[in-house]
Amino acid sequence: MNFLLALPLLSGFFDALQREKAIKRSKTDRLVLVSTGLLCSLPLFAVWVLLKGVPPIQPNFAIILFAQIVLLSIAFVFTVEAHRNSDFTIAGSYLSLTPAFLLFTSWLMIGKIPTTWQFIGIPILTIGLYILNFKEE
Repeated sequence: MNFLLALPLLSGFFDALQREKAIKRSKTDRLVLVSTGLLCSLPLFAVWVLLKGVPPIQPNFAIILFAQIVLLSIAFVFTVEAHRNSDFTIAGSYLSLTPAFLLFTSWLMIGKIPTTWQFIGIPILTIGLYILNFKEE
């Protein structure tokens, strides 16, 4: 198998392992889990900055950085709580809705018009998640 094809598979495997073991079964506080995950990415970021250099800072950088930190922190806390309070397969499957949300945000932010196939995919994705949540009684 090509090395580059293995990277997404390894990433998905370790992400699922981290969500199941560290989040679902851990009694650690949710803020510690969120901050630990973010701090572990700092060495990789430092290597990237060393290789690519620091990009030029735009005037709106501080506003965007602050908004991103606040929104990502809230999203991570909600993700941790969702994994702790529900079935792992159901909570994890909702992450597949990210491309559907990005269709609309990319239209708002950069004016990218979604294609017909993308609009067709949204109801298929939604129906699949709805069927996943059926419980046999």
